Amino acid sequence: MEKINVIRKVVIKSIVTDELKRQLDLQLKNAKNNTDDSIKALEKQKKALEKKINNSSDLAQQQTLMGMQAELNKNVRYLNELDMKKKEYDSLKNGQEFMQGIIDSPVDLKLGDSFFEKLSKAEIILHDGEIVEIRNY
Repeated sequence: MEKINVIRKVVIKSIVTDELKRQLDLQLKNAKNNTDDSIKALEKQKKALEKKINNSSDLAQQQTLMGMQAELNKNVRYLNELDMKKKEYDSLKNGQEFMQGIIDSPVDLKLGDSFFEKLSKAEIILHDGEIVEIRNY
């Protein structure tokens, strides 16, 4: 074999602008609303099941209740994470770079390539969604 395709991580960063702040705020609000809706639905289902079983020893129903409670706890933790992200987003200053995420990128490696150079850290810099720079360290 003379070449292989591997995956490397690429960091996505955005230059903070008012538009980015608006988009991040909208994403947070949507996530929070969806999570609130999920919590309300789960609480309603849980109460209905609790009334139905009313001290029943039905193991399957008890396990379902425990699963619902675990899902509720998970949603509450997610709401707390969203609140922390909101604080982080509120502290962003225009012009600074903000890491939005990491994506996988395929890389072809062939005999004679510099392994460390090919798999070095890479970043894509965005300005209001448009790629303005690609960095390869």
